[in-house]
Amino acid sequence: MRVMDQPTPQPPPPASQEERDHAIYASERKALGDCYRDGEKSIDTWLLTLSSGALGLSMTFVKEFAPQPKGVPWLIAAWGTFGISVFCVLSNLRNAPNVHLRFIQILDKYMQSNYYRSCYLDDVRAEQQRDPGLRQIDRLNRFAFWLFAVGLICLGVFLFMNLW
Repeated sequence: MRVMDQPTPQPPPPASQEERDHAIYASERKALGDCYRDGEKSIDTWLLTLSSGALGLSMTFVKEFAPQPKGVPWLIAAWGTFGISVFCVLSNLRNAPNVHLRFIQILDKYMQSNYYRSCYLDDVRAEQQRDPGLRQIDRLNRFAFWLFAVGLICLGVFLFMNLW
């Protein structure tokens, strides 16, 4: 049999809508699972970085350059805002895995129910956006950022008072 006489291979038949939906579901579930694991891993890293950096810098400065520091209330304010900022970040990092688990549960619920095939991810995302944990994480992230910025300003004022 010559090569030209062989039948041409046919492409596989297009996947059914159900198979495509399941592939989308599996991809979304994997992404959420990855987010869950990443959130769990980073708690110690963030806490250690933020707290040791801000507090270590200011303590070293006081010890080495300003044994009789001026503007101690600015230093106390900086430490307080850094501490609260770290608490907010730690709280978020603790809550994020729980929120991602709820996202996975929502995704599973829609996959197992009779969802409208072509737009169930829109429904999933809409329900995920209504999750109170997600809103709490967003608010605490913004609060932590602004507290950290205020802490940097307070620390800057303290350093300025003691260097010049």
